[in-house]
Amino acid sequence: MTLGRCPCSLPQRVATSGVPAVAGSVTHGDEKDRRTKEDHVVIVGGSFEVEPDQREEFLAGRRDAIKAARAEAGCLEYAVTADPIEPGRAVLYERWADQAALDAHLAGMRQAPPPPPGGVTPKSATVVVYDISGERRLVG
Repeated sequence: MTLGRCPCSLPQRVATSGVPAVAGSVTHGDEKDRRTKEDHVVIVGGSFEVEPDQREEFLAGRRDAIKAARAEAGCLEYAVTADPIEPGRAVLYERWADQAALDAHLAGMRQAPPPPPGGVTPKSATVVVYDISGERRLVG
């Protein structure tokens, strides 16, 4: 299966920032709850700045890659959406079961063929990785 380019992948001329996952171990209660940071949920968050009149085309151009990413092992959530306030901004949200799942996604992305020419290129982007050590339900 060809994954295509990840919606968060950017041309070389667009700068990104990222915080790599840090290895280590964390204890939560007894020994059976001991996990490394590689076992923790990983969230990728970011935003893309595009010309306001090109945002819908930018989002549409990522639809197939989003569907492919959602089908990958360990992908818990994957979305690139329109910011409801800023017309030239799209928001990226990914949630992966662990660092290994994100690493596999990124490896597949690097092996994918380049996107066809003519798509909307963001003016700028920021993408950050967050290592999550726990969660608690707020609603539901």
